[in-house]
Amino acid sequence: MSLELERHGAAGRAGGAAPSGRMQACEAKMSITAQRRAEREAKTAQRKARMAELDRKERNDYARKRRAAQKAADERERELSRLIGALGMLGSEYTGERAAAALLVERLRVKLGKQWRDLIRHD
Repeated sequence: MSLELERHGAAGRAGGAAPSGRMQACEAKMSITAQRRAEREAKTAQRKARMAELDRKERNDYARKRRAAQKAADERERELSRLIGALGMLGSEYTGERAAAALLVERLRVKLGKQWRDLIRHD
């Protein structure tokens, strides 16, 4: 083994001798392997970052949809409260108030997108 090291210049290398062609090729190969490993690690990191970004976007989309659904439910609840109040006004002794209440009830029914049979429960 020492004969081989001497032949390749490894024994005199500490003294500043240049490495042999075979050693240079080996070091170059190791360098390329290290570069490929670094590239793979960089791609993996990018992929993980993209996945995290998608997860964040999905969470934001979900939260946005939930807020929109809650807002729609709140709006529907307000409209139903107005509808109940207008139905109560149908018993008024004043004809103008009854007519205005009837118009309001019909507008609210249309706005809610319901038919009368959907609004009246059969218990």
